[in-house]
Amino acid sequence: MKIIEESKQVGILYHCTDVRGLYNIINSNKLKATGNNRDKAISFSRSKDAKSNCVVRIYIDGDKLSNNIKIYPYQDPDWDRDEYEERVDNDISNIKKYILRVDLNSELILDEFPTPYLNNYDSLELFLDKNNINYKLI
Repeated sequence: MKIIEESKQVGILYHCTDVRGLYNIINSNKLKATGNNRDKAISFSRSKDAKSNCVVRIYIDGDKLSNNIKIYPYQDPDWDRDEYEERVDNDISNIKKYILRVDLNSELILDEFPTPYLNNYDSLELFLDKNNINYKLI
């Protein structure tokens, strides 16, 4: 008799950052948990439109991630709206293997240039191409 293990179906998760954050995530191949020691976590949304002011939106394969890392739902008790997020308590190594795509908000990203890391769209696109990251200007 063959035992079939079911994996948790999470779907796509979204992580919002800026250009500097994207550069650091891709270069280190790690998504780092932030916050104070008691509340240190990585925050994801299930809604792609949760943060309309997101400069860089990273699409994460939640199904693949959940096979290796514990993901849990979270709602801040001080929120009086019905908005949830998903969290991971520790840094995620090898994050590039979970990235499906990156959206670059063309209106908001202009405010970030030049940065010490990337000084124009061409270099940002070349950086993503070099790292085999699918991206889309929105």
